[in-house]
Amino acid sequence: EVPVIMVTGRVEEGDKVLGFEMGADDYVTKPFSPRELLARIRAVIRRGKSAESPARRNHLKAGQLEIDRHRFEVTM
Repeated sequence: EVPVIMVTGRVEEGDKVLGFEMGADDYVTKPFSPRELLARIRAVIRRGKSAESPARRNHLKAGQLEIDRHRFEVTM
């Protein structure tokens, strides 16, 4: 569930395809501009937020701790 952006000097099409097949969300080759990388990071984050369901955003779980942000409840 963590976005992955590969930043690499490997520019061959096969390397890019392999990167995506391995689970990369984006693939940036060197040299690149910091502004472009920042724009790509923001785009990946934006896509991740829109894919998340509202129920999932309101219910967080870490081990035995559960937080329901909609109901303002914390349980263990």
